[in-house]
Amino acid sequence: MQHKRWKQIILTAVATTLLGSTAACGGERTDDRQVIDSNGKQITVMEGKAPAGLDVIVESIQELRGLQGMDWVNGETILAVRPNLSRQAQVIEGKERYPINLLTRSLKDGTEDVLLPADEDQYAGMLSPDKKVLFYKRLEESVGYGYMLDMDTREAVPVLDRQTPDELIRDYEGEWIDSEHVVFPTMSGAIYAVDTKGSGELLAETDDLALYNVHMLGDRLYYIGAGDKLYLKEGDQPARVLLESVNWVIPSPDQQSLALVRRTREGEMTLYLADLDGKERLTLSKGMQIFGAAWSRDGTRLAYNIMSADKGASGLFVADAVTGKVTQVAVDIESLANPLQWSPSGEQLMAATSISTADGNERVTYIITLRQ
Repeated sequence: MQHKRWKQIILTAVATTLLGSTAACGGERTDDRQVIDSNGKQITVMEGKAPAGLDVIVESIQELRGLQGMDWVNGETILAVRPNLSRQAQVIEGKERYPINLLTRSLKDGTEDVLLPADEDQYAGMLSPDKKVLFYKRLEESVGYGYMLDMDTREAVPVLDRQTPDELIRDYEGEWIDSEHVVFPTMSGAIYAVDTKGSGELLAETDDLALYNVHMLGDRLYYIGAGDKLYLKEGDQPARVLLESVNWVIPSPDQQSLALVRRTREGEMTLYLADLDGKERLTLSKGMQIFGAAWSRDGTRLAYNIMSADKGASGLFVADAVTGKVTQVAVDIESLANPLQWSPSGEQLMAATSISTADGNERVTYIITLRQ
């Protein structure tokens, strides 16, 4: 089913990444650059001014082991999840498993603050634009019930009055419309807009059980349904099919453009920018899979990950949304646990992934500082 696509990408693409901790890796310094060895591969970290003609370069990489970053609280603190070892563990197939809890993590001194210690899994945290409220899920496998957490009082309220299977939400569904409202679909095909107190409005009842990737721009409601069809519902008008063969749609911060990932032929996805009616303006990249796309806060750049049969064309890329110029900023990030996240300043990217270890897969988050 289409709503499982993100999970399938993650589960089938988990591999060892190139990115390594600059503190833990050996390196060779020459003039204004340092070549860092990591897992038998190399990445160049630049110092000084950016070379002429190069729009984006990697200045440094901070590696955070054992946790999965999800959002930025501010320029020095991130929102993340990790197993809470102070809670009750479950024994699954002979191994202890601790509940996954949301926390904040300081990038300066490494201090962590668990927001709401609990024995159930918390996931898919999304902070409101003003950073006062957190929308998250109490998760079971890949679905859960939505909650709003006041970041000051640490009080949580459900986003819907009922909690039946029809009100379950897929893990990464949901988007803040403004600092007061979140829009999201449920497993039953309903689309809601809910405020920070849990008071909601039913926007549409689609009966489409494959519904995902919902966005609301003014009175325009976009969503992808069964058959990879992108629908547009304007005001009280019936929804209409805008485009077909669509995998993802990501509106720009100014709500004037759409970044679209479409299947253009067997084994090929294309990322392009379009107007609000889906008319193509600028093609950016092609690959076997394109995922994790995120706009910079000012809407000038788009970061995303590509999986390609050609290793040299795989990895993390940043595109200029005006000129269409694409720069590869890191290679061999073959999986992402959730979409990329730009820091408030636009100088850093957060990429959460998994790496293979002797004990299984380990959550790892990279804070990639860019120099332009």
